[in-house]
Amino acid sequence: MRADHVLRAVLESPRDLVIFALDREYRYLAFNEAHRRTMHAIWGVDIAVGQVMLDVIGREDDRARAKANFDRALAGESFTVVEAYGDETMGRRYYQDLYNPIFSEGAVAGLTLFLQDITDARARDEELAAYRERLEQLVEARTRELAVAERRIRDAERLESLGLLAGGIAHDVNNLLAGILGYADVALEELPPSVPGRDAVERTRDSARRGAELTDMLLAATGQRRRDATPTRVDRLIADLEPLLRAELPPLAELALALTPTAVVGDRAQLTQVVTNLVSNAAEALGRGAGEIRVTCRRADVDARRLRAAYGGEELAPGPFVELVVTDDGVGMDDATRARVFDPFFTTKLQGRGLGLAAVFGIVRGHRGAIEVESSPTGGTRFTVLLPAVATPAEEQPAPARTEPSAPWSGEGTVLVADDDAVVRAVAARILRSRGFSVLEAADGPEALERLEAAAGDVRTVLLDLTMPRLTGAQTLRRIRAIAPRMPVVLFSGFSEHDAEELLQSERTYWLKKPFELTGLVDAVRHAIEG
Repeated sequence: MRADHVLRAVLESPRDLVIFALDREYRYLAFNEAHRRTMHAIWGVDIAVGQVMLDVIGREDDRARAKANFDRALAGESFTVVEAYGDETMGRRYYQDLYNPIFSEGAVAGLTLFLQDITDARARDEELAAYRERLEQLVEARTRELAVAERRIRDAERLESLGLLAGGIAHDVNNLLAGILGYADVALEELPPSVPGRDAVERTRDSARRGAELTDMLLAATGQRRRDATPTRVDRLIADLEPLLRAELPPLAELALALTPTAVVGDRAQLTQVVTNLVSNAAEALGRGAGEIRVTCRRADVDARRLRAAYGGEELAPGPFVELVVTDDGVGMDDATRARVFDPFFTTKLQGRGLGLAAVFGIVRGHRGAIEVESSPTGGTRFTVLLPAVATPAEEQPAPARTEPSAPWSGEGTVLVADDDAVVRAVAARILRSRGFSVLEAADGPEALERLEAAAGDVRTVLLDLTMPRLTGAQTLRRIRAIAPRMPVVLFSGFSEHDAEELLQSERTYWLKKPFELTGLVDAVRHAIEG
């Protein structure tokens, strides 16, 4: 077998490799068919043994780089590099090149070059790298989202635990306040107008009323205060509050209102608390210095991106919202303070309960809304409350004015008072006896049922607390209906009427909120008896 046949077979066997050999003057000693096709495709030339390879490379930069690599191999070095060759018109091709010197009698006589086209593989690698980078970005973004979700879950669990605690506290405090308010009303009814100390009793009653407002704030801060939802004009609510809001301001501060007709379905009392708390917070930021507090409301279309960025807005659907904005140019908040601004009991004030903004957040969340906060230590603060908008009603009916009866109402018969708190039972009994009733007292559900069965037809109505041991108010009510289906029952609790909404669907079932005052208790019993 001839040697040149063997050499040709070796050169042509690796079909995906370009192979050629050069002498020290860069002349072709040998090459395979793959190299011949490549040179024709790239540079449009036909090559031959003995031809100087550098003469057929069509780009100066490619030619210079090739010569440098040839010289490295001719100096006795073996190495591998990745290189690009080709005309711009047909696109650059990438090759992985293996250079080796050819030794003859101890000296370098030439070089061999093995080239593998890696253009397609390189493109796949680049595409894979791009996918990998995108995947890493998605993983990073998802990790951030999970961290936020985890934090929100922790916050929700903390808020739920705090809500349970708040509910228990509110129940106990409302029972105490019911006793204070009830006994204060009894004292004021029995004391002559000119008796010394009457003003102290009136102040006691007013303080107890303020305490009842604080328990409502506590429940709102933890999302347990249900709302009485009615169409409410936000602009008119703010306008009606203007005198009260101005009274909150420091002497040198100014209040500016910019109100567009807007409406939401909400609890007017709770929305009033939102506005007054935000303005009070802004006034606190102004201190004793000059400044402006600006309150605006307008309708706006809010997209999902904006809702996700707002406090409490991650689960809300985009659409029309009412923007209630309170802005001040006082002392703002740093990032750490802003991150905790809605935490219950967190406050930066020297004196304060830390419930104001937490209550605002609880109310807004209960109205299916969200809050945006923008603030910096030197740039003031801007709170934007987002509440789902509804069509603006033409007119609002003013709330009926509370009127005292011209003469105290009195009744007869027996009233059963069921409450686990002895003070509540005692004050309710004192008030009802002053109105001519006999009173039976029960400390829990089973005792109330025993008293009701023993009294036969003498009981005219039942006052029933919703939260009692052994049997709840709801369980006791169902058993009362089995004993006396037509018995009027007045449910009472420190929570909202909405919490007993299903029970109140029952016939001859009525509602009284704790802490109650004398007139409220008497009116509820009268309503129940008279139907």
